[in-house]
Amino acid sequence: MPEHKNHNMTTSTFGAIETNGLNGADNFEERGPQPGFPPLPELTDEERERPIWARSTFSKFLRVRLISDVGFPFWDLSYCFVELVDGSRIRLGSYQVPGANGFGQFVKSRPACKKTRRSKRTGWAEHAVNQANEHGVNLRSLGFWSAISTLQ
Repeated sequence: MPEHKNHNMTTSTFGAIETNGLNGADNFEERGPQPGFPPLPELTDEERERPIWARSTFSKFLRVRLISDVGFPFWDLSYCFVELVDGSRIRLGSYQVPGANGFGQFVKSRPACKKTRRSKRTGWAEHAVNQANEHGVNLRSLGFWSAISTLQ
């Protein structure tokens, strides 16, 4: 199938647009604790109140796959895999991923302002940053932004 590649975006002849697609045979299946990793520490009551990605037991985001249709105002979460400090990998539900609304969807960003030509960060990305800031978490250091892959 012929494809057009531009930076990190792929467009197929059928019109599907993909960003940050998988390279090779990356495997994101769930798995338990791995040998050589430290065991998970006990969580305090305060930590249990925090989202998984804001806990001391969280290591990094591996893959956040968002899908949508062109012109549809939301992204839907296809899957999200993360790694914990003990090396185990788990799949998060859409309500556990930063930026999701109450329906497990992610509002697409609005276009740039026509007058100023500046793009405001709106939609789910702004919501994700605000959620992370509430918990004192930097999403970039957790690999969130580089783990995002989209298909529409």
